Formats: sequence, structure tokens, C-alpha cells
Amino acid sequence: MNQAGIFFGPQILGRIKNYGEFMFPLVSQDLLGTISLLGYTLFLFLSGVKMDMSIIFRTGRRAMYIGACSLILPLIVGMTA
Repeated sequence: MNQAGIFFGPQILGRIKNYGEFMFPLVSQDLLGTISLLGYTLFLFLSGVKMDMSIIFRTGRRAMYIGACSLILPLIVGMTA
């Protein structure tokens, strides 16, 4: 259970007036966005490093076609719309 989210969220500290502006001022939004993007990129990198590349070559043709269609078809539909 996430007690910190309940404490820092709108349940307890969020009820205090000007809490949001004090903790997360508008000028720090870019910095927070950059830090979160860095963390997400690191997570994706570590997930990719742990992946066994031989799994890709063991997939069946049907799974490969489904994956290719799920990538290409939305791209085509988006380009025509």
C-alpha cells in the first residue's frame, strides 16, 4: 500500500492552501519533467538489457505478422485520416 501517495496527495497535504504552488512551483515543472523522462529512459534501457534476444528468433510466424500489423496498420490509418 502506498501511504506516501495518500499523505502527499489531495487527501492530507493537498487540503492545505498553496501547498501545490509551494512544493511544485511553475518554474520547476520543466526540471521535474526532465528527471521523470530520464528515469523512464533508464527503466526502458534496463528492461532491454535484461531481455533475451534469442526469444525474438523463436517466435512463430503468426506472432510476427500480428506484431507487424499492429505497428503498420495504425500508422497507415493515421496517415490517411
